[in-house]
Amino acid sequence: MGDERIEELLAKLEKLDPGTWESIRQFAEYQRSATPWNHAMESQLVGWTIQGVIQDAMAKDPSIAYYKADFSHTNQDYHVNIWLDGGFVEGNYAPTYGEAILSAYIAALEAEAAHESE
Repeated sequence: MGDERIEELLAKLEKLDPGTWESIRQFAEYQRSATPWNHAMESQLVGWTIQGVIQDAMAKDPSIAYYKADFSHTNQDYHVNIWLDGGFVEGNYAPTYGEAILSAYIAALEAEAAHESE
């Protein structure tokens, strides 16, 4: 997982949805303290944490009607699209599902914020 890209996305999430960001931070902290694994395994656990917390946040968000994830066997990457009550948000391609779903969720939050400011 591209750690720099994840850090950039998490910084955006902290501003757009501080509660979800805090859930990811707390769970990742717990995993780090409870699990003496190497960096590769820690990175994978953080990715799974992001995936689970974002899925939960999307399930609770009434403006998110539906989302779909795909894996490209050709490109070996993930892609997540989100359908909002007011439209469609196409996510980015990413090497992990955690990064793809985080990126799409941020795009959806930004679209919601833009729609609310109109």
